[in-house]
Amino acid sequence: MFTRAPLPSPPFPTGEFTDDYGSRHVIGPGEWRQDAYTRTQIVRWNAASRYLIGRSIPEDSTQTAGWVRIDWIPLDSPPYTWAYCIIAYDKPDAASAEAVTTAKPETPRTGCNGYPYTRLRPATP
Repeated sequence: MFTRAPLPSPPFPTGEFTDDYGSRHVIGPGEWRQDAYTRTQIVRWNAASRYLIGRSIPEDSTQTAGWVRIDWIPLDSPPYTWAYCIIAYDKPDAASAEAVTTAKPETPRTGCNGYPYTRLRPATP
């Protein structure tokens, strides 16, 4: 496990969300969980450029911890309020993940490495 000072609140809503594909996301200032098996420890937010840097948390010994960069954009298409793109997921360090700048937020339908950004909406109980 990683130790660090508490992070400030993220610049987008935290809580529980559902994406376009039915996955559930629980997002807080220091961790992003997708379903029960994918966890990312958030180590830095860049609100001005709308991305975060984190490290994946392996669930078992067959997985490795890689550094990730997740970019996001706000949306105005209810019920979807924002979308994200994982543009780096297996980098050896935070600087390598942060250096990846392939996201194209101006074209969200293809701007995530040739694919659409994943839209999120608040989860229903």
